[in-house]
Amino acid sequence: EIGGVEIAGGVAHHHGDAADTRELNDVVQAIQVVLHTCTSPGDGVVVHVPAYPPFLRSVADSKRRLVPVPAVRTSASPTGWSFDYDALDATLLAEPAKVLLLCHPHNPTGHVFGDAELRRIAQLAERHDLLIISDEIHADLTYAPFVHQPTALFAPDRTVTIHAPSKAFNL
Repeated sequence: EIGGVEIAGGVAHHHGDAADTRELNDVVQAIQVVLHTCTSPGDGVVVHVPAYPPFLRSVADSKRRLVPVPAVRTSASPTGWSFDYDALDATLLAEPAKVLLLCHPHNPTGHVFGDAELRRIAQLAERHDLLIISDEIHADLTYAPFVHQPTALFAPDRTVTIHAPSKAFNL
């Protein structure tokens, strides 16, 4: 409970079943717990860059290997940003990874991953046997014409979703 708000009930109300919900102190701690539990030192962690600096520190501090997916500024994307998933696919063939750490919507670019992009991410995760850690802390701050779709809708058996009320509710 935070400030009189029961978190698991809020998760169930906004995001569906809360049976598998676990409460931790913050998003970075949750990422560190999943990395520690599901990977070993030296394992690759895919991260869209630029990234929230504590994400990069968490990968480095856990002695995991960063596999970057660089953001590209483009007018072809409605958000002004895109990521090259063909290049990622080729990279993962040469440098396998265990996890794709997704910040959705992306921080710091604000890029909202659309359905086609989330399908592509799910396909890559399946093809390369990646666990997706999806930080969706900014999900409630997605505004029209963009729509946030939870990553778990596209890869339910391989996604750990991290959410917190801190951004949307200024906690």
